[in-house]
Amino acid sequence: MPHRNRLALALLALVLWTAITTWGIWRPADPVALVDKVSATIAWRVIGAGLFLAVLVRLAGWRDIGLTLPRVWPALRIFLLPSVYLLLFLAAVAVVGLPPAPVVAVLVVNMLAVGFSEELMFRGVLFAALRTRLGLWPSVWASSALFGCVHLLNAFTTGQPLAAAIQALTAFMTGVFFMATVLRTGSLLPCMLYHAAWNFLLAAAAVAAVPPGEVQPGAPDNPLAYLLPMLLILPNFLYGLWLLRRLPPEARDPAIRTRAT
Repeated sequence: MPHRNRLALALLALVLWTAITTWGIWRPADPVALVDKVSATIAWRVIGAGLFLAVLVRLAGWRDIGLTLPRVWPALRIFLLPSVYLLLFLAAVAVVGLPPAPVVAVLVVNMLAVGFSEELMFRGVLFAALRTRLGLWPSVWASSALFGCVHLLNAFTTGQPLAAAIQALTAFMTGVFFMATVLRTGSLLPCMLYHAAWNFLLAAAAVAAVPPGEVQPGAPDNPLAYLLPMLLILPNFLYGLWLLRRLPPEARDPAIRTRAT
């Protein structure tokens, strides 16, 4: 597809992807805590949004978005430090105990779907399209900013605009980290798996600590509840900025990776 049309198609895809992912949350309803939402039932809308993107990528013939296997050892080296976080979360889950098996199954499916769908949209389809019109750094910031902005829509589900704004900021920071790992590994796949594992362990610990239905969707009383998410993601954000300092030639010039695939 000609570059002059690719960004417009990617932005249209973002609008449609957002509509599919958020279908139904605009209807007036009682606020629902996100932990309850992701652990109660299969997120068919997220699965549908991911399938929509997969079909689009296939039909458009886009080969430069990173749906290829990375080199194993470089990818393991890149994710070595971030994986320490996963081990800490795993320890927390071990302390509080896993949720019931049916809840674990729902979380696994939902978080794999979220990891696949969000990474394919923002670090795949959108970023590659932005690169056809913008430089490397503007594309990194723009894709990460848009990733953060879509999380503002969670305010419609939770009834907490401030919490949604904090989540949007942490999503932006997370987006920079994920963008750095994709550029370093040349593949979306490790990032999709890490994204899914991160979300699963956080959600599993939260569900196990406070059973579904008992999480209060109202605004938390403790201001630290707003600060903690940013502190939690800060090391990965700084690590992402460090990874972006010296990128390999194929990351700086997407045409090199395209010719190699």
